[in-house]
Amino acid sequence: MGDIQTGEAHEATMEVIILGSGGGPMEDNTTAFLVRSTSTAWRPNSLLAVDAGVHLASIVKILEQHYPPSSDVGEPNTCRTVTTGPFKGLELPNESVDSNALHITQNMVETFLMTHPHLDHISGFVVNTSIFDGSRRKILAGMPTTIEAFKRHIFNGIIWPNLSDENEGFGLIHYYRLEPGGNLMVKNGGYVQLCDGLGVKGMYVTHGDCKETHFRQKSHDHSGSAMPYGVASPGATRQNSHCSESLSEITRKSHFIPPVDGKCVTDSTAYFIRDIASSQEIIIFGDLEADSVSKQDRNRKVWAEAAPKFATSQLKGILIECSYVSSRNKTQLYGHLTPFYLYEELLVLAKMVQELKASSRRDSNKRKLSNVIDHLFEESPRQTPRASIRKLSPISPKSIPRPDVPIFRSVMANLEDSLSKEVGNSPDGSSQSLRDNLDHALHGLKVVIIHVKETMKDGRDVKEMIMEDLMALEQEYRLGCEFIMSAPGLAVYL
Repeated sequence: MGDIQTGEAHEATMEVIILGSGGGPMEDNTTAFLVRSTSTAWRPNSLLAVDAGVHLASIVKILEQHYPPSSDVGEPNTCRTVTTGPFKGLELPNESVDSNALHITQNMVETFLMTHPHLDHISGFVVNTSIFDGSRRKILAGMPTTIEAFKRHIFNGIIWPNLSDENEGFGLIHYYRLEPGGNLMVKNGGYVQLCDGLGVKGMYVTHGDCKETHFRQKSHDHSGSAMPYGVASPGATRQNSHCSESLSEITRKSHFIPPVDGKCVTDSTAYFIRDIASSQEIIIFGDLEADSVSKQDRNRKVWAEAAPKFATSQLKGILIECSYVSSRNKTQLYGHLTPFYLYEELLVLAKMVQELKASSRRDSNKRKLSNVIDHLFEESPRQTPRASIRKLSPISPKSIPRPDVPIFRSVMANLEDSLSKEVGNSPDGSSQSLRDNLDHALHGLKVVIIHVKETMKDGRDVKEMIMEDLMALEQEYRLGCEFIMSAPGLAVYL
């Protein structure tokens, strides 16, 4: 964990601190981030924790690397300021590294936002609950299926004590259920403010399928809406479930929703995180698989939300997994991405962005034509009936349908096949190759690679192989993305 960062801090609106970048098997480097708005000072509730496969131990390691040397330390009981690294500018009120790491988690992190409840994304949070003193409840936020999994399978008195404020728990943690797609009761796109300076909304993505039928929120069920702090979900007044019901009864009740499209899928989340001061955004993905593998369109819906944001320079970067190299067998991906499938998803986003820009250009031309016709009509009102030019009037942006971009469902046998794959006509109607259509369509987009699974074997580093695959695809298709390999202790400025 050296003094490493990417991006210009003085130009960025958000900082993402990488606490954990991997997807296993090393338990000290599992997925975890801290996100903050650069427009806010280092103060209570200024950090949002997104996933916490690791947490407190990683903060300690980062502070150890950037702790002010003893010669810079002032009088006892006075604050010192971190001058390098991800926590640059943070005043440390205590003497030791451990106590200052504790200060960060207890006072500066109020909400832990979870993408999904797999152990490599939550174990640090669960173990770190021993430092929660109850003076102020920590908020555990997530989509309804994630919170349900915590409630029934983690904080249930069997795996871990019920530390929540539901089912007569100890009240150290408050569950906050986010409305999928954003809270419709909240203005400005449904973003809910979870920490100082940052708003969040989430969309479901698919992280593989499973053999069982798990809890799933019905589309007409509003129990997953984001509840105000302190409002308990239905059933919160009941007795602790593991005491009053048998385990088989709990299991039966937690598997009552029919599967989607004939199969049960593992839910994960893509979080749009907005800097409130600037309206700039990033997306942090939980684990996911390509739509071409899942045969669903969940990722496409995320890209449809993201495309207009990128086209208007609002979306600055994404953090997305790439667990394995492209050569890994498709049957052994377990709901994850390879460089090939990651780039396939980026091509979908790029195609949407290009279609939006082409549509905008056509609208602009129509408006210019309409203005000319209106001007002529005003000069010679008797020559051209108004009804005859109505069809040339500008189209309202609200009347333009969202682009229905086909998912590239054909999975090529190898990289060479994927590089020669062609798609249909370009937005302007001419027949061109995919690489010509989408040249630099995502120019400037930072793509931070997370969740790489180490092989623990001799030979080439898997991260180098993944970056090599991505660079080969980028050289061929030229989307213009900037790929960044994450590492513990890295500060990403976006």
